[in-house]
Amino acid sequence: MRKNWVAIAVAVAGLCWSSSARAGDGSSFAGPGSVSLAAERLFGIHHARPSVGSNYTSFSLFGPGGLEAGVAPYSIPRIGLDYFAAGGLTVGLGAEVGVVSPENGSNTTILGLNPRLGWALRASDAVTFWPRAGLSYVMVDLGSSAYLLAAALEAQLVVTPTRNFGFLLGPTADIGLSATHTKVTELGFQAGLIGWF
Repeated sequence: MRKNWVAIAVAVAGLCWSSSARAGDGSSFAGPGSVSLAAERLFGIHHARPSVGSNYTSFSLFGPGGLEAGVAPYSIPRIGLDYFAAGGLTVGLGAEVGVVSPENGSNTTILGLNPRLGWALRASDAVTFWPRAGLSYVMVDLGSSAYLLAAALEAQLVVTPTRNFGFLLGPTADIGLSATHTKVTELGFQAGLIGWF
Protein backbone atom coordinates (compact mmCIF):
# COMPACT_ATOMS: atom_id res chain seq x y z
CA MET A 1 0.00 0.00 0.00
CA ARG A 2 2.84 2.41 0.81
CA LYS A 3 4.42 2.05 -2.66
CA ASN A 4 1.12 3.08 -4.28
CA TRP A 5 0.92 6.26 -2.17
CA VAL A 6 4.54 7.15 -2.91
CA ALA A 7 3.77 6.93 -6.65
CA ILE A 8 0.61 9.05 -6.23
CA ALA A 9 2.48 11.70 -4.20
CA VAL A 10 5.25 11.91 -6.81
CA ALA A 11 2.67 12.19 -9.62
CA VAL A 12 0.73 14.99 -7.85
CA ALA A 13 3.97 16.85 -7.09
CA GLY A 14 5.08 16.51 -10.72
CA LEU A 15 1.73 17.72 -12.04
CA CYS A 16 1.73 20.70 -9.70
CA TRP A 17 5.36 21.54 -10.42
CA SER A 18 4.80 21.49 -14.19
CA SER A 19 1.70 23.70 -13.75
CA SER A 20 3.76 26.20 -11.76
CA ALA A 21 6.44 26.27 -14.44
CA ARG A 22 3.83 27.14 -17.09
CA ALA A 23 2.08 29.73 -14.94
CA GLY A 24 5.13 31.87 -14.20
CA ASP A 25 6.19 33.51 -10.96
CA GLY A 26 3.96 34.34 -8.00
CA SER A 27 2.76 32.27 -5.08
CA SER A 28 -0.79 33.05 -3.90
CA PHE A 29 -3.22 30.24 -3.10
CA ALA A 30 -6.23 29.27 -5.27
CA GLY A 31 -8.72 32.01 -6.11
CA PRO A 32 -12.44 31.88 -7.04
CA GLY A 33 -13.13 29.37 -9.81
CA SER A 34 -10.00 27.32 -9.04
CA VAL A 35 -9.94 23.58 -8.47
CA SER A 36 -7.34 21.92 -6.26
CA LEU A 37 -5.96 18.39 -6.31
CA ALA A 38 -4.20 17.19 -3.17
CA ALA A 39 -2.45 14.18 -1.71
CA GLU A 40 -3.66 14.52 1.90
CA ARG A 41 -2.49 12.92 5.16
CA LEU A 42 0.70 11.59 3.60
CA PHE A 43 2.57 11.61 6.89
CA GLY A 44 2.17 12.69 10.47
CA ILE A 45 1.34 11.56 13.95
CA HIS A 46 -2.09 10.43 15.12
CA HIS A 47 -3.79 9.11 18.22
CA ALA A 48 -6.65 6.61 17.89
CA ARG A 49 -9.23 6.05 20.60
CA PRO A 50 -11.66 3.18 19.88
CA SER A 51 -14.87 2.95 21.91
CA VAL A 52 -13.76 -0.58 22.90
CA GLY A 53 -10.13 -1.58 23.36
CA SER A 54 -6.83 0.22 23.87
CA ASN A 55 -5.81 3.67 22.69
CA TYR A 56 -2.62 4.06 20.70
CA THR A 57 -0.47 6.76 19.16
CA SER A 58 1.71 6.27 16.09
CA PHE A 59 3.76 8.11 13.51
CA SER A 60 3.07 7.17 9.91
CA LEU A 61 4.84 7.83 6.63
CA PHE A 62 2.49 7.30 3.65
CA GLY A 63 -0.26 6.01 5.90
CA PRO A 64 -0.65 3.57 8.76
CA GLY A 65 0.39 0.01 8.11
CA GLY A 66 -0.69 -3.47 9.10
CA LEU A 67 -3.73 -4.06 11.26
CA GLU A 68 -3.69 -0.42 12.39
CA ALA A 69 -5.05 0.63 8.98
CA GLY A 70 -8.07 -1.65 9.35
CA VAL A 71 -8.81 -0.69 12.96
CA ALA A 72 -8.33 3.10 12.63
CA PRO A 73 -8.52 3.94 8.91
CA TYR A 74 -9.06 7.71 8.98
CA SER A 75 -5.34 8.47 8.63
CA ILE A 76 -4.89 6.55 5.39
CA PRO A 77 -3.65 9.00 2.71
CA ARG A 78 -6.42 10.36 0.53
CA ILE A 79 -6.77 12.20 -2.74
CA GLY A 80 -8.69 15.45 -2.32
CA LEU A 81 -10.51 17.52 -4.94
CA ASP A 82 -11.88 20.94 -3.91
CA TYR A 83 -13.65 23.75 -5.76
CA PHE A 84 -13.02 27.36 -4.65
CA ALA A 85 -16.06 29.67 -4.81
CA ALA A 86 -16.29 33.41 -4.10
CA GLY A 87 -15.35 34.63 -0.63
CA GLY A 88 -12.99 31.70 0.04
CA LEU A 89 -15.77 29.08 0.39
CA THR A 90 -14.66 25.62 -0.74
CA VAL A 91 -16.62 22.45 -1.53
CA GLY A 92 -14.70 19.22 -1.82
CA LEU A 93 -14.42 15.47 -1.65
CA GLY A 94 -11.62 13.27 -0.37
CA ALA A 95 -11.29 9.60 -1.30
CA GLU A 96 -9.11 6.85 0.12
CA VAL A 97 -8.35 3.33 -1.04
CA GLY A 98 -6.12 0.87 0.77
CA VAL A 99 -5.30 -2.82 0.80
CA VAL A 100 -3.45 -4.37 3.72
CA SER A 101 -1.84 -7.73 2.90
CA PRO A 102 -0.62 -9.48 6.05
CA GLU A 103 1.89 -12.33 5.75
CA ASN A 104 -0.63 -14.77 7.27
CA GLY A 105 -4.29 -14.16 6.66
CA SER A 106 -6.59 -12.53 4.15
CA ASN A 107 -6.34 -9.05 2.69
CA THR A 108 -8.17 -6.10 4.24
CA THR A 109 -9.68 -3.64 1.74
CA ILE A 110 -10.45 -0.08 2.85
CA LEU A 111 -12.56 2.40 0.85
CA GLY A 112 -13.50 5.84 2.13
CA LEU A 113 -15.17 9.11 1.14
CA ASN A 114 -14.82 12.50 2.84
CA PRO A 115 -17.29 15.19 1.63
CA ARG A 116 -16.41 18.56 3.18
CA LEU A 117 -16.90 22.32 3.20
CA GLY A 118 -14.12 24.78 3.93
CA TRP A 119 -13.16 28.42 4.05
CA ALA A 120 -9.78 29.56 2.71
CA LEU A 121 -8.53 32.61 4.64
CA ARG A 122 -5.44 34.11 3.04
CA ALA A 123 -2.93 35.43 5.61
CA SER A 124 -0.33 36.43 3.00
CA ASP A 125 0.67 35.55 -0.57
CA ALA A 126 2.47 32.46 0.72
CA VAL A 127 0.29 31.36 3.67
CA THR A 128 -3.42 30.50 3.83
CA PHE A 129 -5.42 29.17 6.79
CA TRP A 130 -7.99 26.63 5.51
CA PRO A 131 -10.39 25.16 8.10
CA ARG A 132 -12.64 22.37 6.76
CA ALA A 133 -15.48 20.28 8.18
CA GLY A 134 -17.32 17.27 6.83
CA LEU A 135 -17.82 13.55 7.27
CA SER A 136 -15.46 10.59 6.93
CA TYR A 137 -17.23 7.41 5.82
CA VAL A 138 -15.04 4.32 5.57
CA MET A 139 -15.91 0.75 4.52
CA VAL A 140 -13.53 -1.95 5.79
CA ASP A 141 -13.70 -5.45 4.29
CA LEU A 142 -12.11 -8.07 6.55
CA GLY A 143 -13.94 -10.94 4.88
CA SER A 144 -17.20 -9.29 5.90
CA SER A 145 -17.95 -5.60 5.41
CA ALA A 146 -18.02 -3.08 8.23
CA TYR A 147 -18.29 0.70 8.22
CA LEU A 148 -17.09 3.63 10.33
CA LEU A 149 -18.54 7.14 10.27
CA ALA A 150 -16.93 10.21 11.81
CA ALA A 151 -17.30 13.99 11.87
CA ALA A 152 -14.11 15.29 10.19
CA LEU A 153 -12.52 18.58 11.27
CA GLU A 154 -9.27 19.98 9.87
CA ALA A 155 -7.38 23.23 10.42
CA GLN A 156 -4.97 23.21 7.49
CA LEU A 157 -2.18 25.69 6.95
CA VAL A 158 -1.32 25.94 3.24
CA VAL A 159 2.20 27.13 2.48
CA THR A 160 2.72 28.06 -1.18
CA PRO A 161 6.40 28.53 -2.06
CA THR A 162 5.57 28.75 -5.77
CA ARG A 163 2.51 29.33 -7.95
CA ASN A 164 0.10 26.36 -8.22
CA PHE A 165 1.91 24.19 -5.67
CA GLY A 166 1.91 24.05 -1.89
CA PHE A 167 2.17 22.04 1.29
CA LEU A 168 -0.68 21.17 3.69
CA LEU A 169 0.08 21.00 7.39
CA GLY A 170 -2.20 20.97 10.41
CA PRO A 171 -4.30 19.20 13.03
CA THR A 172 -7.01 16.73 12.05
CA ALA A 173 -9.86 15.26 14.09
CA ASP A 174 -12.15 12.43 13.04
CA ILE A 175 -14.72 12.07 15.82
CA GLY A 176 -16.44 8.68 15.76
CA LEU A 177 -20.21 8.94 15.30
CA SER A 178 -21.23 5.43 14.32
CA ALA A 179 -19.77 2.05 13.31
CA THR A 180 -20.71 -1.53 12.59
CA HIS A 181 -18.64 -2.72 15.55
CA THR A 182 -16.42 -0.16 17.28
CA LYS A 183 -16.55 3.63 16.90
CA VAL A 184 -13.10 5.20 16.53
CA THR A 185 -11.97 8.76 17.18
CA GLU A 186 -8.62 9.83 15.71
CA LEU A 187 -6.71 13.03 16.48
CA GLY A 188 -3.66 13.86 14.43
CA PHE A 189 -1.20 16.37 13.07
CA GLN A 190 -0.64 15.53 9.41
CA ALA A 191 0.89 16.87 6.21
CA GLY A 192 0.39 16.58 2.45
CA LEU A 193 0.83 18.20 -0.97
CA ILE A 194 -1.57 20.34 -2.99
CA GLY A 195 -1.77 21.86 -6.45
CA TRP A 196 -4.48 23.96 -8.13
CA PHE A 197 -5.48 25.22 -11.56
